[in-house]
Amino acid sequence: MFGAVAKASRSKTTTVVEGKASEGGNSRLVAEFVPLNRRRVEGSPPLSFDEFERLIQLRQLLECAMGAKRSSFGSARQALRVPADIEVQYGGSADRSADREGKARAANLSDLGAFIRTPDPLEPGALMRIELNPGDGTAPVQLEAVVRWSSPEGAEGPEGMGVSFRNLGPEEKDAILRLVERLLSEMTAS
Repeated sequence: MFGAVAKASRSKTTTVVEGKASEGGNSRLVAEFVPLNRRRVEGSPPLSFDEFERLIQLRQLLECAMGAKRSSFGSARQALRVPADIEVQYGGSADRSADREGKARAANLSDLGAFIRTPDPLEPGALMRIELNPGDGTAPVQLEAVVRWSSPEGAEGPEGMGVSFRNLGPEEKDAILRLVERLLSEMTAS
């Protein structure tokens, strides 16, 4: 899909060939990515310039290894999107911009947002409450979100809506990070 792409850092070179990362396996990439990503989100201690560059490189390698298509967002994307199949309940915002309620599935997840597959997405700008139910016995995660873009049934591209999470407190951030980390671990275990 991407051909061969060389990614270099000061100390090592990683090669991605046809969507596969080879640097001792994806589990090693995940093991290096997770603590750097946590520090990015938590901000303590701050990442050095070299660490931040490495985090971006690891994110790109993991996305490629997961078969992600090149995005129009390019390198501006701040968070790794991990494939998911998580039940989502949504609706009921305080400002009434999301009067509809519904159940759907999150097709991917990051610590900043999700893509929710639904044939009847809400309009961009709609504020809503969402509940992610991981289905593994852990408690559902309740969040506030805003619809960034939507693609209704019959439109070009996948039907659904891209949402970004808002007003996350420390507990919500930690719950989302744990869920993303669990999905990454499951991906590398298979």
